[in-house]
Amino acid sequence: AVQTEHLLRALPLGEERRVCRALATEVAYLSVQGPAAARRARRLAEKVFALADRLGDPYLAYGAQMCAGFTTFFAGNFRGAIQAFTEAERGLATDVVGAWWERNTARFFLCLAQINAGDFVGLRGTLELAVVDALRRKDVFTRNLFATHPTVWCALCDDRTDGVLAGV
Repeated sequence: AVQTEHLLRALPLGEERRVCRALATEVAYLSVQGPAAARRARRLAEKVFALADRLGDPYLAYGAQMCAGFTTFFAGNFRGAIQAFTEAERGLATDVVGAWWERNTARFFLCLAQINAGDFVGLRGTLELAVVDALRRKDVFTRNLFATHPTVWCALCDDRTDGVLAGV
């Protein structure tokens, strides 16, 4: 309901930036609602890419890249999702200031894609960087997010089940 409200208020104002953000969020929601909605999500993601490109805003461009990540992830294309979320996270880190929520969301879904693709080497690298960043920023939420669920998978992969609870 809040997402719909965001979009409906942005459209009549002609706030293209807000419309682009709202549409990007809509792509994520549509991506999880089954095959028909996923097809709509992919078509909408193309429009988000085009609008973000026309507006020339890096925040929107990498938001569009996250759209690609969501549509590929929820379609079961985990390798494609790894590429999309890696690019979104990289761009948010280098070209956008202060987008930590978006960057952490891209990183978290990158971790999930790496787990589902069996890329535990990549997962370790993603986790290490995420935890170091969180500790540097004194971000307890993000530190806990990345030190729990994805980290447990690395421990299980390494057959280190004894210390899993202690590390969480």
